[in-house]
Amino acid sequence: MSLLLWFGGGRSFLQLLILLCCGTLSIWTKTTRHQGSRRPVHNPTDDIILAVILPQHNTSYPWAWPRVGPALDRAIARINADPTLLPRHHVRHIFANSENGDGICSESIAPLMAVDLKFEHNPWAFIGPGCDYTSSPVGLFTAHWGLPMITAGAPAVAFMQMEMYTSITNTGPTHKKLGEYALHLYKHFGWHQNTLLMFSDTKMGERACYFALEGLYTEMHEDNITTVDLVFEENKGPVNYSELLHKIQDGGRVVFVCCSSDIFRQLMVHFHRAGLPKEEYVFFYIDIFGRSLESRPSQPWARGDTDDVFAKEAFQSVKILTYLEPQNQEYKEFVSDLKLDAKRMFNFTVEDSLMNIISGGFYDGLMLYCSALNESLAEGDGRPLGESVTKRMWNRTYYGDDQSFHLYSQNLSFSRTFPFSLLCTEIMDRVALGEWPYLRPSVNPQAHSEELGQLMQRCWAEEPSDRLEFNHISVLLRKQNREHRSNILDNLLSRMEQYANNLEELVEERTQAYLEEKRKAEALLYQILPHSVAEQLKRGETVQAEAFDSVTIYFSDIVGFTALSAESTPLQVVTLLNDLYTCFDAIIDNFDVYKVETIGDAYMVVSGLPVRNGKLHGREIARMSLALLEAVKTFKIRHRPDEQLKLRIGIHSGPVCAGVVGLKMPRFCLFGDTVNTSSRMESNGEPLKIHVSSATRDVLQEFNCFQLELRGDVEMKGKGKMRTYWLLGETKNGD
Repeated sequence: MSLLLWFGGGRSFLQLLILLCCGTLSIWTKTTRHQGSRRPVHNPTDDIILAVILPQHNTSYPWAWPRVGPALDRAIARINADPTLLPRHHVRHIFANSENGDGICSESIAPLMAVDLKFEHNPWAFIGPGCDYTSSPVGLFTAHWGLPMITAGAPAVAFMQMEMYTSITNTGPTHKKLGEYALHLYKHFGWHQNTLLMFSDTKMGERACYFALEGLYTEMHEDNITTVDLVFEENKGPVNYSELLHKIQDGGRVVFVCCSSDIFRQLMVHFHRAGLPKEEYVFFYIDIFGRSLESRPSQPWARGDTDDVFAKEAFQSVKILTYLEPQNQEYKEFVSDLKLDAKRMFNFTVEDSLMNIISGGFYDGLMLYCSALNESLAEGDGRPLGESVTKRMWNRTYYGDDQSFHLYSQNLSFSRTFPFSLLCTEIMDRVALGEWPYLRPSVNPQAHSEELGQLMQRCWAEEPSDRLEFNHISVLLRKQNREHRSNILDNLLSRMEQYANNLEELVEERTQAYLEEKRKAEALLYQILPHSVAEQLKRGETVQAEAFDSVTIYFSDIVGFTALSAESTPLQVVTLLNDLYTCFDAIIDNFDVYKVETIGDAYMVVSGLPVRNGKLHGREIARMSLALLEAVKTFKIRHRPDEQLKLRIGIHSGPVCAGVVGLKMPRFCLFGDTVNTSSRMESNGEPLKIHVSSATRDVLQEFNCFQLELRGDVEMKGKGKMRTYWLLGETKNGD
């Protein structure tokens, strides 16, 4: 994984070791960190120190200190002011800058800062970093130290590897969610086409597009969706849009694009001028922070030039993917406070932007950490293990649904009546439908205090994020029952919270077990049938036979297999075929082909179906045939190691019809004269040679990279004379 390249840099890691050995690390970093403000004088043993590592000056980062600092400062103030959160403790932070001299996140400076903060201040947890390359080494260090690391950055999918990054809790949006959203789109629209992942990447700097598209690739690969990468460098000379459009035509009809907004607009202008049918393509422009929508949200194509007309027309095939900004009142108040605090603390103006979601994620992450830490402290004396706190954060739904609580909250009112009698099932159905006005119990305001009535109304809120958290509910209820500090109510609340946490763990465990079994069953199904056919069967649809205008079919068998079988035991024959086809199966995975079937020593492969790939089917089968032939030349028969296995190959191109035959043990079969001709090409071939028909030769000549030799006119059974060729190899200048 590229995130781990920090350890391969050599110089940075060596520098870290030298500094550690010489004991000069703390001196080297003192100028780049500061302590949290507004710290009263108190017993230092009660301090909970949080180490914050973020970019200090470059506000183009969503997790820059002027953006996140005010949110963390407000969260710490709230925690210290709440007697129910971390009682007898005081939270403060120590900040360190992760930038280099150019204002860029540095994968060498960030871990040095982490080591400095760890050994000089012994923090309870780390906040940040945000950049992927800086989060990787710091995440490995915190895992080694057993300290929690909370971040709303580090969106790369590599951080989902819990066995490696055991300390990281991410409370912000991630690229894994981006991939899951793409899968949801595929399933919603029933798409089966190849997916083209097109992005700009210089293999230097932050590589934001690379990590974003990696999230798409990972999720789609796990769901067996074929993807094709198209990488270009937009900052290295003029972009060859014609070449990109040509590759788009060959690569797929669903295109995910990540690059600058101006480059994407020019791509769509060229797309329109090329006359490509926009109804056959859909472009998803990945702009997670919505920068292309900031100036003209309703006209992202507009630049005020002559290309606006073409761009507007082309953008009818474009969907822009961004983060979804929360619309609840609490978030709006949070952003308003964030603007005021940033101006006061850093003289920095926070604009209305999706970047504010990251600040909110850091705020939520710190509150989540303190809530989990509070529970860990309540279970024992002294500082709890970081692994224990991290586990509590992972096994918790922060903005959860306290439905189980607010159903019980009706019992707190002594005078409770519904406007009319309803069955429990009717109540559940009407509440679930969200009908307006919302169905809620009617209570007598004279039967309880005003505060208790407001508490019940908040617990009945339709929006889950508007409902109170359990710790706040507990505080408010204790205020209502001051004369009964320790009673059945406290036990009830404690048990309900315990049940809710246990239920979350059970649901997560059962869900993961179900998903794992589902994945295994689907993987087995995808090995038997093509992905698109399997998806239709899973949806309960009838698989219709489909005609394909042009595909290339490969047939091969072993010359002298009958004689070899007669001289071998059945077990030796089975072992031979298993070894051979295991070798073949591993090779064909590198090409865009589909294995149709094996019958005895016969091996049948096709390219161009069930997913069409333009004219690439001939090239894929040709390259696969050459690779298989090379493998056979070095293949060893276990019980006859000195004998050369002789493979005879024939390939032919043409139209076919494909469909599923049978109900019991269904098979995906090909029909048509092309299948028969391919078989004849194989049977009339020669050992260790690739026999090619004229139709396939015409397809291969378009690539201008294959070496073909005329064999001549060959008499084919049922076909008459056919002109055929030998495929000798591929030149080095091939695509």
